[in-house]
This record gives sequence, structure tokens and C-alpha cells, in this order.
Amino acid sequence: MGMKWREYDHLKGYKVFAWIMVLASIIMIFALSSQTAVESDGTSKWVTKMILKAAEQLGLVESSTSENAHRIALMNQQLRQLAHTFVYFVFSFFLFKALSRSGTCLPASLVLTLLLSCILAGLDEWHQAYVPGRGKEIKDFVSDALGILLAVMLCLSGQFAGKMANKKAS
Repeated sequence: MGMKWREYDHLKGYKVFAWIMVLASIIMIFALSSQTAVESDGTSKWVTKMILKAAEQLGLVESSTSENAHRIALMNQQLRQLAHTFVYFVFSFFLFKALSRSGTCLPASLVLTLLLSCILAGLDEWHQAYVPGRGKEIKDFVSDALGILLAVMLCLSGQFAGKMANKKAS
């Protein structure tokens, strides 16, 4: 029995969306890594301050002006590493989905996602070496790789769960 046109159209739309998200992720990665050290630090400190403010409003941390500078300094580096992991998670997730929806078989989607994502992470670190005040850092690449691996594991578990559900339905 063939696929209904509506189902095909839905998959085609998802494929286009996934490729748009891949492109948007690449643009976001390039824009963030093109910031000078001062700009990048300012961006991450602003986000850190917003998170602390929200945590204070929710009663998760006590408001303390004297401790805020210390909290911001501690959280800032952790937030930066988490941002690396998150951005590469998003990129790798949508790359895997785009490849899969474009007809690439599962093993090839897996290998290409790992390979292309790691290449982008490496190029990103190399690029940062030429941005004023920035540099190549192995810990950033490791954070990127963690995001890549988490995305691939999520996609594989989704594929496995889908196949198991199909077997039960048969």
C-alpha cells in the first residue's frame, strides 16, 4: 500500500524545516563565534544575570547584591560551556533529521551527522583563533562533542522506539 499524498506532503514539509534549522544553526554558530572576546563575555554575562534574576524571583536563590558578582563569575563559565553543548545539540539533531528525511539510510545519517558536526565544531574553534581576544579551546570542542553525541543518542533512541512501536502494531 502506497503512502497517501497528505503523509508525503507532511514529510516533505518537515524535511524542509529540518534543513532550514540546520542552516539557521550554522548561521547562529558563526555569528556567536565571530563576536570579539569582549562582546562574547558581555553576551554571556547578560544571559547569566537574567538567569540569576529569574532564579531570585522564583525564590531559588536569595537576592544578595554583594554575592551577585561572585555568582555571575561562577555561573558565566558554566553557562558558556552549556551554550556550546546546546547549540551543537540543536545543530546535530536537525542535521540527523534532515539527512534521514532526505532519504539517507540510518547508518549513513548517523556517520554523516557525527562527521559533519565534528568538522563544523573544529572549524568553529579554528575560526575563533582569528577573532580578536578569542582562541581555540579544547574544552569548547569537548562541549560541542557532548552536544553532538547527546543529539545522536536521542535520534537513535527515537528511531529504535519507533521501530519497536511498529513491530508491536504489526
